[in-house]
Amino acid sequence: MKFSDLFFTVIESFKLMVEYYDYEHLLVLNPTFAPGFFIAFMILINIFMKNMFIAIINAHYNEFQQFSQFETVDNGDESQNKS
Repeated sequence: MKFSDLFFTVIESFKLMVEYYDYEHLLVLNPTFAPGFFIAFMILINIFMKNMFIAIINAHYNEFQQFSQFETVDNGDESQNKS
């Protein structure tokens, strides 16, 4: 029932992402495909999640860096106008 159609397969794949997996059930359904799918899925999801984390950190870092450059330029202009 867990891997019987596309909807349940997607739900079970999401459960694999969050570290809840029933490998024995997958192995019973298809003993030749299960090990390769499980290993490939876990490696690819791990890489994908790390990539998303780095992308989010990088986007916020660039945003903060641009904000601080604008603030520095604004402060520099004010000191020149007062002189």
